[in-house]
Amino acid sequence: MKTVAVIGTGSWGTALAFTAAQKCERVILWGRDEKVAAEINRHHLNHRYLPDIVLPPAVTATTALEDIKDADIVMFVVPSRSFRSVAKSVSESGLKPGAILLSCTKGIEKETGMRMTEVLHEVLPQNPVAVLSGPNHAEEIGRRLAAAAVIGSDDPVAAAQLQMFFTLPWFRSYTSDDVTGIEWGGAVKNIFAIAAGISEGLGLGDNARAALVTRGLAEMTRIGMAAGGRFETFQGLSGVGDLIVTCYSSHSRNNRAGNLLGKGGRLDDIVASMNMVAEGIPNTESIYLAARRYGVRTPIIDQIYAILYQQKPAELALSELLSRDQAWSLLCEWVQSQPLRRHCQAVEASMRAHARRNGADEELWGVVGLLHDMDYERFPDLETGHPRMAIAELQSRGIDVIITRAIASHADFMGVSRDSSLEKTLYAVDELSGFVLACAFVRPQGIHGLKPKSVKKKL
Repeated sequence: MKTVAVIGTGSWGTALAFTAAQKCERVILWGRDEKVAAEINRHHLNHRYLPDIVLPPAVTATTALEDIKDADIVMFVVPSRSFRSVAKSVSESGLKPGAILLSCTKGIEKETGMRMTEVLHEVLPQNPVAVLSGPNHAEEIGRRLAAAAVIGSDDPVAAAQLQMFFTLPWFRSYTSDDVTGIEWGGAVKNIFAIAAGISEGLGLGDNARAALVTRGLAEMTRIGMAAGGRFETFQGLSGVGDLIVTCYSSHSRNNRAGNLLGKGGRLDDIVASMNMVAEGIPNTESIYLAARRYGVRTPIIDQIYAILYQQKPAELALSELLSRDQAWSLLCEWVQSQPLRRHCQAVEASMRAHARRNGADEELWGVVGLLHDMDYERFPDLETGHPRMAIAELQSRGIDVIITRAIASHADFMGVSRDSSLEKTLYAVDELSGFVLACAFVRPQGIHGLKPKSVKKKL
């Protein structure tokens, strides 16, 4: 790699330019601020964004995108909300088709729900694309302190080239083809950094912060897997690794923003006081909306969204997190657990086949996949409450219409009218069969020829 371009002159872009200069002949650092570019070219310093770090002579700055057209690697290090517009500008710069595009931005596009590499694939389809993520603070990278990162790409050749490029005495890189998991981990962790900062600002102590980080990892994993990421990715550098460093480090802009919120600061004032974007603030909105689309329960993300966008007092939000219904939390965790998900996949395939054989609506599998086995022995305190909880969970996933249609088609058998409410109908189903699976294919012969009371045991 002879020439590398870094798009963005913020702290992380400057640190990456510093790192790239150790392995190539020329690094072009692009930014819009002419004063920053002039300082880098004259003094090899970027006082505004990464003070005290002297850049190597190989690094030059520019405000003209056409200067990057001969780059072998182009690193995108711009805020997620301007990512697409910058990528479009790069596509018009005459960039050569073989140049590797490396996203170093952690975020989800609000309007489309797309990851940054998906945006790059869409805007620059002729170029190989990858992502760099992990627990990497610019302030430490610029001082050559030990660090590690993961490079994600579905192009094994590009991944291998980037891994070789990002191998230095103080910097180790790994590769993965789980681009989805890497990007979701990097985007979601910033929200929990805000939560950790709020906890510190409120003076809640180390125990509370540790609890938020731990439960944050659970939420990150749930939504990341719903988006298509793999479980093991969230246990690695781009998941728990990045989560830990951003929730505990004073370098974290998201952590600092949360701390100020916890101390009573106004969001507008906090944003205005920062010279760089705290990605967790805009991405809380993007990821909150994504969680609704995926039907994933995210109590911490929901409360941070309420603080940032609904003016909810931080103290009240964290108090509600701790005091919410325990039985409901246990139920939802169990419903979304991995063994159950795997079992539901098998049930789904079986029930789809059953539906086709019997001329039934294949959409009814959604009920089976979500609520096929309410285990009262495991959660005895849910015995009286579970139909009501089931309704809330089903409605949050937008499949109550499916259930209503399924129930209506078998209303006579269940002894309820077609006009009965969903709640009344679910209670009737619960009374009939003992669990909600019955509402998917309730017939006198039961499911797969079994009587309803025996289905739970057989499945």
